[in-house]
Amino acid sequence: MLLLDDQKKEINQPNQVGEIYLRGANLFSGYWRNTKATNEALIPNPLNPLNGEKVFRTGDLAYKGSQGELYLKGRRDLQVKIRGNRVELEEIEQVLNNHEEVIQAIVVVFPHQKEPILTAYVVPRLFQSLPEQQILRKLCADVLPNYMIPTEIIYLESLPTNVNGQVDRQALKCWLNVN
Repeated sequence: MLLLDDQKKEINQPNQVGEIYLRGANLFSGYWRNTKATNEALIPNPLNPLNGEKVFRTGDLAYKGSQGELYLKGRRDLQVKIRGNRVELEEIEQVLNNHEEVIQAIVVVFPHQKEPILTAYVVPRLFQSLPEQQILRKLCADVLPNYMIPTEIIYLESLPTNVNGQVDRQALKCWLNVN
């Protein structure tokens, strides 16, 4: 296991966040019929790129403690767990964004007492004629497993953005009242 910074240099100091990379003979050979995802995940070992060894970019962020112990900090991507299943939020967003009446959709996961709640924030083409929530859920149900269907769908005139112009997912959390 390697802990590497954004420049793919090994992290040895405590409290510096980096991404976990795995190496060894037991790595998987790639994603089924997805060469692009395989090439992004399995890369030449940055510490010794000429020896032909591949390492797996996990997407998990961590830091080392003062004794060398590893503490998980979060994820680099938008992968979450719902009912024990790995879910890429972008997959749900892509399905919702395919609806002709949707300009943009973003999905956020919220912790909840029983299980996490998937919430879709949707910017409709015309706010006066919103696509019905049932239709959007059916659209998801037609191509996604049940655990990937958003529990909540909230319509907004626009999505909040951060200083870099990217959607501010943290700001979206104020729009949902979870009991």
